[in-house]
Amino acid sequence: MVEVPSRGYQPIENYGVIGDLYTVALVGMDGSIDFFAFPHFDSPTVFAALLDHVKGGRFQIAPQLANARQKQLYLPDSNILLTRFLAPDGVAEISDFMPVEEVAQAHNLVRRVKTVRGELCFRMLCAPRFDYGRAAHRVEQQEGTVLFASEGNDSPSLPCGLMSTRSLSWSGRSLGKPRRRQHPTMSRAASRIPRISGVTGLGARPTRAAGGRWSTVRH
Repeated sequence: MVEVPSRGYQPIENYGVIGDLYTVALVGMDGSIDFFAFPHFDSPTVFAALLDHVKGGRFQIAPQLANARQKQLYLPDSNILLTRFLAPDGVAEISDFMPVEEVAQAHNLVRRVKTVRGELCFRMLCAPRFDYGRAAHRVEQQEGTVLFASEGNDSPSLPCGLMSTRSLSWSGRSLGKPRRRQHPTMSRAASRIPRISGVTGLGARPTRAAGGRWSTVRH
């Protein structure tokens, strides 16, 4: 079973890359985004477990599925990354992409969770650590969106908003900072889209980007 959060470091070959022409994110075969510079490639990181698995921060989604094999591939002719978990008790799939059509505004990172076979429970952990883990941050909940805003000098005017079609709950504190988690159970053909996205102001609400999947495929 994939641990959430994952322990230790993965080999670099276990990561797929997604991006929006402005920045990239590295997605591990364990469903964890372990590197994400935001909002540009040369910006400080929001997730950097690739560099420090304890203090770097990560955004992980994984099914609670014993003896699962992991496999990654791209949707043909696209930058949409599929991470699959295959086991006798079920099959799960996570689709990750950054809509290209919205790169000038939000730099959205969309994660689509799908149960292909069986009835599976997923765990999600969103633990941002701004500026390579050096900056503290505050958390606010506004109209269904959880905003993480850095209190450092990295990007104080550009917080990250976490939106999900499933309810979110606090799971205590890590390094003195709140995290978010969820444990949705989904049967076959059910899919949901948890997402972390950049917004232009602390009070702004991230827009839904499910349609950006197809524009990303066309691009």
